[in-house]
This record gives sequence, structure tokens and C-alpha cells, in this order.
Amino acid sequence: MIHLTKKIILDAIKNTASVDNSFISGWWICNGDNTALLPLLQVARIVYGEEFDPSDELDYIDAFKKLKINVRLKKIARICWNTNGWIYPSGQIGKSKNKDSYEYNHGFGHEEWLFDIAKTIGGYHYGHIQAVASYSKKSPFDISLFTINDKTKQRYWVGEILDVERVSNEDATPILSEYKKKGWYAEMQEQLGEYSKGISNELEVNLRYRPENLRKFDILKPVDRNEPNVKTSYYTSLYNLKTIFKLEDHFVFQPGFRTEETEIDAKGGSPHRSHISKRHPDIQKALYHYLVNEYGKKNVGTEIRTPIGTEIDIVTKHGDEYDLYEIKTTSDIRLCIREALSQLLEYGLYHTDIKVRNYHIVGSIVLTNDAQNYLRTLRNKYSIPIDYIQVDAENKVHKY
Repeated sequence: MIHLTKKIILDAIKNTASVDNSFISGWWICNGDNTALLPLLQVARIVYGEEFDPSDELDYIDAFKKLKINVRLKKIARICWNTNGWIYPSGQIGKSKNKDSYEYNHGFGHEEWLFDIAKTIGGYHYGHIQAVASYSKKSPFDISLFTINDKTKQRYWVGEILDVERVSNEDATPILSEYKKKGWYAEMQEQLGEYSKGISNELEVNLRYRPENLRKFDILKPVDRNEPNVKTSYYTSLYNLKTIFKLEDHFVFQPGFRTEETEIDAKGGSPHRSHISKRHPDIQKALYHYLVNEYGKKNVGTEIRTPIGTEIDIVTKHGDEYDLYEIKTTSDIRLCIREALSQLLEYGLYHTDIKVRNYHIVGSIVLTNDAQNYLRTLRNKYSIPIDYIQVDAENKVHKY
């Protein structure tokens, strides 16, 4: 074997242009933030040259780790659908319709409490993922999680947990006793309510992790239909990370008129809708054509995706700046402003590089004097570039 040094490994990484999928085994060389960079075997092939043997993977792992190279085991698994942040059960809406699935037969999945990190024992939160049951090795692993809304068939990235440890049935026994002693087990039974007859046998635990290692997305990220990492619907398989998946972290403007593919309320996992009325698409279409006449077709787009997975109703492009439009159909102007304003500010300021010129609240009702004064105060006192546009019952546009 060659005399291995950290410089040799770093040079190999530096001179590797792209990921070679033929070397993927689950073990990855990772960046400082623990995101996957290159397959470990791909780097080892360059480092060891003619001495390279893929069956020596465990030796390469140990050798790289001793030189403080960030090597991690990356896995992917599906968890049950949940609209309460996987802190407590959310009922059967969106759950699997597969009659052989646990959640179909029992009304809940044991992953419903996966992120209830208020419950810790010895610095660890204990949970259950069905796919982890098939993992028998002792090596901790990072697990990326996805879920499927069975009602819409849309798949979403949920997040990632670092350094997950497998918990055996024997080790789970005292944990379950502790849950009962602390009253957590009874609380979980109560949370199931009308969703289920309750946890019929014992609460299932097969993993643990430290709460600080949970990286849950604030908003579920839709999975691209061509995403190579998510080609299955199974709960029972724990897959290796097949290739680096990158969620869009930049704002990308796309002109043209698009409508939502599905109508999902916020409880069902929509990126940003609290309610979509039949009036909403009419307002959107009318305003789109109005703005096209004003700014040109190449400068107006609808349903523009943000870096956090939400979608903006309408965006207009003005050089390197943008105007954002959020449509609300409520008949109460105060609620209209309240709901739209929070979303617009999130679109423009939350984890994004978009340069916002103006925010526009769009409604179907007249702007009252009180509401007009309120928006004026936001502009003058707090320098928020916000205004209101009405699209009336005849689809005529009125600017305030």
C-alpha cells in the first residue's frame, strides 16, 4: 500500500471533475457541512491506482477517517405522510392506500413522532423508521427522508438526520419503559384520538439520534419526477444515496403562464396555499394578461418556484429586480392583507437571493381607507415597498 497522506487525498478530490455513479456504494466524501461531495470509492480509485480493490472499502474508510477526511454513510428512506411536522399524528388524509401497509391497517405510522425532539433520554431522541428495521450494521449513518402524499401522489423531501444509530429490540425495551414512566406513552396514545384504536402492542423504536442532528426543511420540497434517488414507493427498503441531489437554492425567473398542477391545502402539504378558490385562477389570468400588456410577455411569469419550494402567484422582471404578486380571494380586506403580506415577505427575504423591487397584494375587493392607511404606514415608516391591486368581478384591474 502507498504511504497515505491527507494531501494525496485532497489532491485526488481536487482533480476529480464529476461524480462517477459506478463507484457509488453509500459511503461518501463530504463537504464541511456534511453534504455529499464524491463517492469514497471513486476517490480511493485515484489515490490507490493499480492497488485499488473495491472489496477493501472498509480499509479505505478507516484510512481516510484517520486522516480526518469527512467520510459518511448516506442513506435514503420513505416515511409516512404527516401534516403536523412529524411531532404528533395527523390522521389518515394523505396516508398510503396500500392495504398491506401498516398505516392503512392501523390508521397511523410509527414515524408520526419522529421529530418530537422534546422527548429525549440521555441526550438522544428515539424513533422509528420502517426501512431501518432492515439495517443490521453498527455504523451510524445519515438518512435523507422523503414522503408521499397519497392523495396527490406528489413526493417531497422532508430533510435529513445525521449520525443515526440503529437501536436493537433488546436496547429498545428500557426506552419503552422510560416512555411509560414519564407519561409519554399515554400521551402518544391520546394523540391518536379518533385516528386509530391506539398502539396495539408496544411502541416501536429502532433508531436514535441527537436533536441537534435533525435538519428538517421548514417547508417540504417537491421531488423532481426525474430525481434518481427516489424511484421507489417502498417503506421497507433503506437505500444508498445514488447520486448527489441538489435542491435549487437560487431564484430562477421563468416567463409564461402556468397554473398549479394540484390543489392541495396547507394541511395537505402545499408549499404555500391556505386556500385556493375558484376565483383565484380567474384573477391570476386576468392580472397576467394585464401585466403582459404593461411589461411584455418575456417579463411576466406565474407560479415561480422559490428556493424553499414555495411558488409565487405572479412575478414581473425589471432588469435584475422583481415585483412579487400574491393573490387572496377572501372578502375581508384585513385578512387579505394579513395572509398575503406574510407570504410576500417570506418569498422575498427567507433564504433567497431575489432582489425585490415591490410587493403587491392582489384581491377581489375594494381597499378600505383604514387598509390604505395601514399600507401607507408600512411604506413610509418601515420602508416596505407594498401596495394593493384589485381585480374586480369583471376582471378589471385597479391599482391603488
